[in-house]
Amino acid sequence: MQLHVFNHVKNKKTTENTERRREFLKMKFPLYYQRVITESLRTYYPELGNNPVASPHLHKWIWELSEALRNENLYKQGMYYQQRELTAAYLAFLFPQSFMKINAILNELYSLNNTAFFEHDQYHIADIGCGIGASTFGTIEFFKAMKKDIVLHFDAIDYNKEPFELMREMSKDSNYFRNTNFAFIHNDIEKIASRSGRKCDIIILSLVLGEIESKISIIALIRKLMKHLTETGMLIIIEPALQESSKNLILLRNKLISYNVSILSPCLNEQPCPLTYSAQHWCYREIAWTPPASMEYLNRKLFREINTLKFSYLVIANNTRKGCRGGPMRPPNKIDANSDIPFQAEKELDLKNLYAFRAISFPKKQKGEYIIKACDSSCTIRVIELLHKDITDANKQFLELSRGDLFFLLDTALSEATIRLSSGTGIYNLQICKHLSPFIPRGSIK
Repeated sequence: MQLHVFNHVKNKKTTENTERRREFLKMKFPLYYQRVITESLRTYYPELGNNPVASPHLHKWIWELSEALRNENLYKQGMYYQQRELTAAYLAFLFPQSFMKINAILNELYSLNNTAFFEHDQYHIADIGCGIGASTFGTIEFFKAMKKDIVLHFDAIDYNKEPFELMREMSKDSNYFRNTNFAFIHNDIEKIASRSGRKCDIIILSLVLGEIESKISIIALIRKLMKHLTETGMLIIIEPALQESSKNLILLRNKLISYNVSILSPCLNEQPCPLTYSAQHWCYREIAWTPPASMEYLNRKLFREINTLKFSYLVIANNTRKGCRGGPMRPPNKIDANSDIPFQAEKELDLKNLYAFRAISFPKKQKGEYIIKACDSSCTIRVIELLHKDITDANKQFLELSRGDLFFLLDTALSEATIRLSSGTGIYNLQICKHLSPFIPRGSIK
């Protein structure tokens, strides 16, 4: 089956700048927080010296943290936050990654023009199991980039008190955090879920589900937490990209849809997930980013894969949520004329006939073609093919799709499981359109 989307209008300037654009569009860890991390390490760990990243102690601690996270009991008890050396290792090496993961999720939700949610002037956010605040600070940075005068109220919640002192140190810049209010709450997730109080616009559970004792019902816990959401609120769950944790998240998602819960992302529909019993594929994101220079230096002896962010996630809301999307997910209907997309460069394009796909694999090179597997808006796994001879400027973004990317094709009859792209087919990849992200300065590339 051929999908003819839009005839590509060749734009020499756009073509010449493609690589420069994509390098620019990689998510970058903010310089401000790089400085905050360095200053915090100097303050709390004087034995690391004036240049903490160069200290052999820090390298040793990062290695120990890596081994500690392999120990299930140590991980579940959150003991690495009770050992100051492992906390330093987390701050230097894992904090930036967790920071950027929540930012990437919020970027995509914002990109889909969820105006009912992102037009507020203030937000109340609860980060449950916050640790030293990677998701908290990542969320703050997202909203600061979106709207400078926005007011944020954060409940930083953890059953360990130790991380709070470090979070206070990192947020002491009264000018940078002038519109951000923090409440540090020492409590566990079950008691927080059962209490009454002010409702939240966002509840974050980052790397928390794996720490919950098995005797506690995760479904019951999530349903209790969702009662704390505002009418437009959402709950964001982030887990590792491992097959087991991803499959557990899929099973959780399948159960939640029977309890009047709306799935906002990554799913394109609210039917049972087709990957539930797949032994070969599971759902997770893989995003290219530019790690901070300190991480790259530390990694010279660790040899970890740090150039991509890998994680499973789920964003849910109550079905009564105002402004909650209905039907297939759609892209924005206004496109920046300078955006690096393979469609005719007009200020406004009617994209209402585009349907969404979520990539569940990388493009795989086979004899004479590239193929990718993707989940569509009917929760059907599609095989999408592009012959080598049909690769053009219009569709070469197909070769750059990453696992978990959200992309759009023209809505034609999708009666066949395999879709073959033509030389005139365009790919609208949400992840590399510069106008969509508040984390990227607008108008910076001409």
